[in-house]
Amino acid sequence: MALENLVGADKFINALVVSNPTGGDDKREGDDHIRGLKNTLKNTFPNINAVVTATPAQLNDVANKVSKAGDTMTGALTAPGLNTPRVGVQSVESDFAIITVKNGAGDRVLEALYAGAGTAGVYGVAPGGVGFNSQGVGGLSFSVADVERMRINENGWLTVGGVPDAAGHLLYQKGAWTLTLRATGDQGLFVNMSPTAANSSYLALFARGGVVTGSITQSGTTGVSYNTSSDYRLKDNVSALPASGAFIDALRPRGWTWRATGEHGAGFIAHELQAVSPSSVSGAKDATDDKGPVLQQVAYASPEIIANIVAELQSLRARVAALEALPVP
Repeated sequence: MALENLVGADKFINALVVSNPTGGDDKREGDDHIRGLKNTLKNTFPNINAVVTATPAQLNDVANKVSKAGDTMTGALTAPGLNTPRVGVQSVESDFAIITVKNGAGDRVLEALYAGAGTAGVYGVAPGGVGFNSQGVGGLSFSVADVERMRINENGWLTVGGVPDAAGHLLYQKGAWTLTLRATGDQGLFVNMSPTAANSSYLALFARGGVVTGSITQSGTTGVSYNTSSDYRLKDNVSALPASGAFIDALRPRGWTWRATGEHGAGFIAHELQAVSPSSVSGAKDATDDKGPVLQQVAYASPEIIANIVAELQSLRARVAALEALPVP
């Protein structure tokens, strides 16, 4: 029999000669030919241990779209149907899977990770840190349980828990409560309370070491109150103010012209007021840092100023009342 050589691990289907065996070949050599056919099939498909149901058209479709030469794969696999993906990479682990894409230098440029329930993520990795990028006009969104919770839109505006307002600047929303930073127009920080919020509901709280020291609260339906802690439980040695007159006399009300605008101003010079009421002034006279002057600021409605003014008014009222009680000569 004119039989081709089909013996050995290097013999595959392409070694078969379609004209063999010929009609005149000795049939006693047929067993050698059958063993050769088995050898080429086993060598060509060494890992086939179950039914293969892919059609020739499906196999050809994959071969035509994706090819691999060495460590390089070209082409693309497409999963038709938005909600019915048909192409995927599956890990043999039930609680961990990772896909990493590297550039020619071996640097990771994209990584998709799953490390258990609630830990899936897609990361853009760069030598200088981690970056997220969205090419769509809708920006980059973050969802929990398939519900969007945060978005950075194409203009760089951050939205948490809601949708942007008319100006597109919503920062945070929970129910009817919203906190907005507006970069355009004549508004900066905008806080909107629920119309059903109770009187004295907090718009802002300020604390030191976890202890509240002040707040901004709703006052009625049309007002706002700016508050500083003054609870009696925070204080010892409570007494009347004995020298409100001297305090008032030491104050030096001033008038001036603002350098920036040329407008007239009235009030106090910070360091002069600081000499009388240190708690009413922040900063130090002539202070600077690496960026330049650090300007002092005055709290005109400080508790010390208000308390001394009220104490002196009460003293004056008492003296006027005493004078009014004297008999007319």
